[in-house]
Amino acid sequence: MSQQAPKEFLRGLGPRWHLDVQGHRDEVFAFYQPFHQAQLARLGPGAEIIETSRYGSHAKNEFEFYWPERQDDQSLAHEDNPKSVLFFVHGGAFVRGDRNTTPEVYSNVLREFCRSGFIGVNIGYRLAPDARYPDAAVDIVQAITKAKEVLSDRRIRLGQQFLMGHSAGGTHCATALFDPCMAEKAASLREELDGLILMSPRLKADRDPRNVNAAGVIAYFGEDDTEFELRSPLTHMKKSDIPLFIGMAEFENPLLHDYVEPCRRFATYRQYNDHNHMSIITQFDSGHNECWKDLQEFCKSTPTNPV
Repeated sequence: MSQQAPKEFLRGLGPRWHLDVQGHRDEVFAFYQPFHQAQLARLGPGAEIIETSRYGSHAKNEFEFYWPERQDDQSLAHEDNPKSVLFFVHGGAFVRGDRNTTPEVYSNVLREFCRSGFIGVNIGYRLAPDARYPDAAVDIVQAITKAKEVLSDRRIRLGQQFLMGHSAGGTHCATALFDPCMAEKAASLREELDGLILMSPRLKADRDPRNVNAAGVIAYFGEDDTEFELRSPLTHMKKSDIPLFIGMAEFENPLLHDYVEPCRRFATYRQYNDHNHMSIITQFDSGHNECWKDLQEFCKSTPTNPV
């Protein structure tokens, strides 16, 4: 039996996505798995995981380096051109998820970027209830600081630096860069980062009955919903002096489209029809990535920060 085409699968699933987000997430993973495996067989892994590094005391305070395939730190250190780096932060509704949720996800994101010569950093962070706002954002800043120290020790010159987050990972990335409570901790990151990529982010905390992940929002942001406005990234994103890319699926978790709408006037915004909240990120390194061309253009058009 031949493999169903991604577009056909997505069009069938999309209108039903919101009815069973967790069950349909697993359906997306299972559908794309043979495409990921075929891509690995056809092109090779695209990257080598050279090490897992710790940056804190919690079990989740780890990240992995993805090296462009067939290059080691010595060859990278002696290249004339600086190496671009992608720092990636996974999602999980604030209470679940992992940087390696499956053998293919989320390493697929790092592998696709590595195929274009990037160094990838796959970041883990504390989840609620072990973490409460803004702990995950603090973790991300600490992880990036540690990763850049390791790269400096290996004498690797960095070129462009991009931070990318999916879903709740996008929330934490936006908190790190825009929330006033992070101004001091993230000052260096804001100066050195060349671009922020948010895929299907939750930019507002709420306990709306339509929010299928309201329990996770409360677990991380707290029970007092009078604090939600101040703790929501959207409140502080009136503009962005950091080049910003926002990618949204046609079939998102409820309310997410409403929350990104104000950012469209200052962000590079793209919507991917037929896709859902998980397929938009699972499609990476499947051979059927509809957002890859847009991301390549965004990265190429973004000037390297001189800092």
